[in-house]
Formats: sequence, C-alpha cells, structure tokens
Amino acid sequence: MQKQNIIKLVIPGTIFAGFCYLLFLAINVIGTKEKKEQGFSRLQEITAYQNYQPVIINTEFIKSRYLLLACINTDCNHCDYMTELLCKNINRFTQCRVVFLAQGSEESLAVFSQKHQLGNFKDILLLHDKDREFQKKHNVSSTPYFLIYNKQGKNILTIEGETKIDNLLKPLK
Repeated sequence: MQKQNIIKLVIPGTIFAGFCYLLFLAINVIGTKEKKEQGFSRLQEITAYQNYQPVIINTEFIKSRYLLLACINTDCNHCDYMTELLCKNINRFTQCRVVFLAQGSEESLAVFSQKHQLGNFKDILLLHDKDREFQKKHNVSSTPYFLIYNKQGKNILTIEGETKIDNLLKPLK
C-alpha cells in the first residue's frame, strides 16, 4: 500500500520535474537566439584603427553602399587565403565596400597589407581591431568571419570560416 502511494507521488513529481527542465531549456535556447539575432541584425558602432587613428564604423560609414566586414587574424592561413581570393575578385564587389578588421600587431598588419597590396584598392580598408571590440560584440570565436550589411545597416549575411566568393556575392545581387 505504501509502495502505491510512493509511486503515485514519484511519477507525477518526475513528470513535473521533466516538464520544468524542458521549459528551462526552451527558454534558454530562445533567449540565446534572440541575443544572437540582436547582435547581428543591425550594424553596431565600432571603433577600429588605421595608422593609430580611430575610424568609426556605423551606418553613416556605409554611405548608400553594401558593407562587407571581414574579421581576420594576420597570422591565420585561412584568413590569408580568403584575403587573396577577395583581392583577386574585387572587381566583382563594385557595389560593396570591403573592410578587413584585423587582429594582430600594427607591424603584422603592415606586412599583411603589403603582401596583399591592399593599399592599391580604393574600396578595401584594413583596420586594426586592437581592442577586439568587434569580436566581443559579435562573439566571434574563429576567423575568418564575414558579415555583409545592406545600405540601411541591416545584416544580410554572416559566414564563419572559409567560403566561396560566390557565397559572399549572393546577397549583393
């Protein structure tokens, strides 16, 4: 008789605990997704540096053009490869401004810029994200990391890791 009473209490209690756990997981997933979407949905103002001078990237920076933000590390082989691809195909990005936000020392940025001759391209800008402000705001854990914003500053594409140039061009058409 006591076994039946215990079973009558344990089964509903277990079901209730399981339901609470599932509810907790659902709320956490939704909250995390909303937080991630908030971070990526609009261009957030960030400050990066070019030759030790601050450059503020915000919706005014776009000036009625698309913006491709490429978060890179100057010591990363994948970033090196993607930079090479972007430079070779820069004529396909005519409606877009390309900004490399780079980690690393000022010296490594200079070497990286020379290697890829980034100074020869009017629509490519190499900026130093020395405080890793961009990466902190967007929870960037690996590079290369690409974000494309439309003319109104709304994120239309996010890609983490190496990709094909055509994948970066799709939203620009």
